[in-house]
Amino acid sequence: MKESAWLTRSIEQPHPFYLNFPGKIKDKRVKEAFLRILHDIEENNANPQDYLHALFSLLKEKYAKIEEIRLVMDKIGAEITIDEVINALKLHFFSEYKIAGAAKLPLIAVYSAYQLLLRNVKRFKGKDLKPLRSLYSADERAGAIGDVEVLDESGKHFEAVEIKHGIPIDAGILRDAYKKFKNTPVKRYYLLTTAEPFIKEDEKKEIEMKINQIRREHGCEVIINGIIASLKYYLRLISPSEFLKIYTENLKKDKEVKEEHLKAWESILKSLNEKRKRLI
Repeated sequence: MKESAWLTRSIEQPHPFYLNFPGKIKDKRVKEAFLRILHDIEENNANPQDYLHALFSLLKEKYAKIEEIRLVMDKIGAEITIDEVINALKLHFFSEYKIAGAAKLPLIAVYSAYQLLLRNVKRFKGKDLKPLRSLYSADERAGAIGDVEVLDESGKHFEAVEIKHGIPIDAGILRDAYKKFKNTPVKRYYLLTTAEPFIKEDEKKEIEMKINQIRREHGCEVIINGIIASLKYYLRLISPSEFLKIYTENLKKDKEVKEEHLKAWESILKSLNEKRKRLI
C-alpha cells in the first residue's frame, strides 16, 4: 500500500518492466532510474553488482550528510530563543525547492512539537501520539481524522491537527474536516495552514457559524490558525532547543524528506550558529 511510503500499487500492473512500462509511479525520476537499470542488466548484460556498489556508495554519502547535520545541531546551545527557532522554520518551510515534498516539513514540525507536549504538558498526561503517516496516504483509508492524532487512555481520538500547505482555510475544508471527526469523541481539532492570511476573508462569517454549529452538535472545539503562530505558542510550553533536536531527528528519519530539504536545513542551522557566535 502507498501508505507505507515505500511501495506503490502501480507496479502491480500486469505489464513487464520494459522502458515503456505504463505504471504511474509518482516520482518520474525514480521510475526512469528503476527501468533503465533493469533494462541495462537484462538487455545489455550489465553487472548488477556494479549497480549495487554504486547504490550503497550513494547511501553512504547520504548518511554522511545526515551525520554532518547532527554535528551542526550539537553546536546549538540550550539557550536558543523561540524567535530563532521560528525564523529557522520559516526559512525551511518557504524556501524555493526544485523537488516536491516541502509540504511535509510543517507537518513534521507540528508532530515534533506534539512529541514534547505529550511529555511535558499536564493536559496530555497518559495520552498517546499516533505515528506520522505518509503525506500521500488518504485519511479515510487509514482511518485517520487528521495529520497529527492524539489518542486518550482508551485509544479513542482526543485531539487532532489537519495541516494545509499554502491553502487558506475555507468553509469547504472545515466541512470536510467535520465529516472525518464527526463520529469520534475528539475534544479539540486544529486546522492549520502555512497560507497568509490563514482564512479566506469572504468566508469568515460562514466559518464562524460552522464552528459554533460543530460545538453545539458535537462538543468539539475547532481552532483555525496559521501554522507559524501555532508553533510559536507550542514553543512557549516546551523547550525550544529540545524541539530543534527532535525536528532535526524526524527530518533525518522521514523517507519523504529529500536530500535538498536536508541540505537546506543544514545551511539554516549553520547560519544560525554563525549569528549566535557574533552575538556572544
